[in-house]
Amino acid sequence: MLEVGQKAPDFTLPDQNGDDVSLSNFSGKKVVLWFFPRASTPGWTIEGQGFRDELSNFKKKNVVVLAMSADSSKKQKNFCDKESFDFPMLSDENKSILKDYGAW
Repeated sequence: MLEVGQKAPDFTLPDQNGDDVSLSNFSGKKVVLWFFPRASTPGWTIEGQGFRDELSNFKKKNVVVLAMSADSSKKQKNFCDKESFDFPMLSDENKSILKDYGAW
């Protein structure tokens, strides 16, 4: 698990569209990493809707929201489409980054 003030390790993972997204792409911005265990489950859907509904406020403050779970890109895409999520939903199927961050 990361400690307060510790630099976040860089990573590159596919998003819901199969495009690679790297943390380093957002240098100079604040980043919220939303880790969740599984797409389309009730509690995590509500949490994701909160990020979706506040996304414009995050953007006004130069904050990027990135979501990540062990689901496949296809499952992430279905989740995004169903819930109108307009932020990258990253797929870490082997759970390596999730483990690095202490989220799994």
